[in-house]
This record gives sequence, structure tokens and C-alpha cells, in this order.
Amino acid sequence: MIRSVLYIKLIFSSLLMLSLMAGCKKDSDKEKDPGSLLPKAKLSLTGGDKQSGIYGENLPNELSFKITPIEGIRPEQYYLEFAFVQGNGMINGYTIPQSNVQQDGTAKAIWQLGCNSNAQKIKVYLYAYPTTYTNNGKASVPQDSIEVEATGTKPIGWGKSCGCGVPDMFKAQVTTFDSKTLYLASNKLYSSTDGGMNWYEVAGVPKWSSVVGAQFNTKGWLYVLTKTDGIFYSKDLKNWEAINNGILDKRDPTGFMVKDDILMVSFYFDGPYITTDNGFFWKKMLVSNSSQRFSFFNKHADGSLYLFDDWGKLFRSKDTGETWQPILLDYGYYLSQPTGFSIGTDGLYYRN
Repeated sequence: MIRSVLYIKLIFSSLLMLSLMAGCKKDSDKEKDPGSLLPKAKLSLTGGDKQSGIYGENLPNELSFKITPIEGIRPEQYYLEFAFVQGNGMINGYTIPQSNVQQDGTAKAIWQLGCNSNAQKIKVYLYAYPTTYTNNGKASVPQDSIEVEATGTKPIGWGKSCGCGVPDMFKAQVTTFDSKTLYLASNKLYSSTDGGMNWYEVAGVPKWSSVVGAQFNTKGWLYVLTKTDGIFYSKDLKNWEAINNGILDKRDPTGFMVKDDILMVSFYFDGPYITTDNGFFWKKMLVSNSSQRFSFFNKHADGSLYLFDDWGKLFRSKDTGETWQPILLDYGYYLSQPTGFSIGTDGLYYRN
């Protein structure tokens, strides 16, 4: 009798353990896929699929979507996020875009085609809340997703570039050493090997602040100017070195010049500076007491240095920046702010 009772208890204990294990596995599965058993909203494409367009241009028609929410959730609480499957274009002017959903459950997006593929495709995800938020410590998972396709062709003549976002038209700079690879300074450092059609972020570049300038010397060394961290240079585009010794305030550069024997730089609150030893030490120059911001540095073939102050006045130095003399320009140009200044190989001066 005692043996039978023990046998029954053993069976009961085994069944209870199996039940607990099954319950634990089920709970674990729920944690891996939060909300898997909850109803989900639906995303539908109502217009804009399979269009054709020109590289770098917006498609003729907007993409349009319809969201069917779950009960108790307002449509405008949802968000759309886009991922590029093929092509390096932009949605709504961004490379990592979102679109808000309207109160009637509709959403629209403008697709600017990329430049690196004829066949282009994006995937659109529907989220119940932004992926930057968390719900009870758990990351947002998409409620639904769809794919949209398009076909792109190269432009005839001028066309927009792709892969570098939207460059600042006043600050972005393009430079090259061998005329084969172009480099673009526009918040980040990009390169292009197809004449500027497609740009790719340069790998291995340290995580500086925004890149605002880039210039080569005749040796092929690349000098990069940043918004708040000063100047860096590399002989091989792999190893980078900071060269800021002597500079007091590296915020917001206003001017930059790279020559084999002389480098010049100036900042919004500090400068201008000059170095003749590749940045081992920068010397601050005294140009004018009436100005603290200088730009458009240049060097003439005769060794003379030139710069403009923030009042549009031109200065020249014939002794490597030791002293500076103002140069009066013809009426109509004097005291008007320049937008560019260069010296040709013929020794002529060009200003606009």
C-alpha cells in the first residue's frame, strides 16, 4: 500500500514538473517575440509602386499608404520607417527616414532615387511607436511591412549626386589629388570614383566633429578641417594625426589653406594662424584690430600671402605673415563681402 502511494506521488510530481517546464518555455518564447499573440495593425500601399525616374531625382508621384489600426489605437499614433534594399536614394530628403501617419490613417512619402542601380527597392515598416522609444523596456517591433520597387536611369548632362545626404551648398568642399578619386567634405568625409555620381563615406576616418574642409598638398597628403576638433592629416588615408599645437580655440573655422610649405587657418573666435612646420606649432598672426574673423587665404607664386577680413577688406603679407598691409580694391568691390577668391597660374587675381 505504501509502495502504491509513493508510485502515485512520483507520477504526479513528474507531471507537475513537465507542466512547469512547458509553462517556462512558453513564457520564454513570449519574451523573445513580445506581442506575438496581440493583434497587429495592417499596412497597405495605395499608390506609387513600380515607377520610373532619373537617378537623383524624385519619382513623378508620391508613395501613398493606408494604415488599418487595431481597436483602441488612433491611426496617427503609428509611424512608418523606410529601409533601402537596393539603391542609395533618400525618402523625404533623408537617408534614414520616417513618415507620420495622418488622422485618417493615410501617409505619404517622396522617394528620391539613388544613383547606383537601375533596379531600386525600399522596404516600409509600420511601427506602433518610434524605434527610438521602448515599451516597458522592450524595443519596438514592426506591426507590418511592404516592399516598393522603382526603376532608375542615368541623366543626360547634369545630375544630382547620391550617397552623401544633402550637402551644405555654402560649406561643402570637393578636392582631389589624382583627378580619379574625388573627396567631399560635408559633415563627414566622402569619396567618389565615378566622377561624383555616387559618394561613399571614407572608412577608417576617426570620429571627429563635423568635417568642414579637406585639401591635398602636392605630396598627396590629405588635410581635414573639423568644426570643433581642429585639423588632422594623413599620408595614406589610413593613419591620421592631429596637428593643433598652439591653437587656442578650435571652434567654427572660417578659413583654411594647405600648401607644401605653409598652412593657414582661422576660427570664428580665434586666429588667423600660420605654420611652416606642418602643424608642429601654429603661430597666431596680427592682421587687423578691427576684425577677428578671416577667410579666403591664398598664396601667390611670388610668395605673397593674401586673406580677407570679415568686412571684405583684402590684406597682403610679403614676409610669411609677420606683417600685413591692406590693399584698396576698385570702387564697387571694396568693403563688399567676397564669396570666393583665387589666384591663377598666370598670377591674375579672381574674386567674386
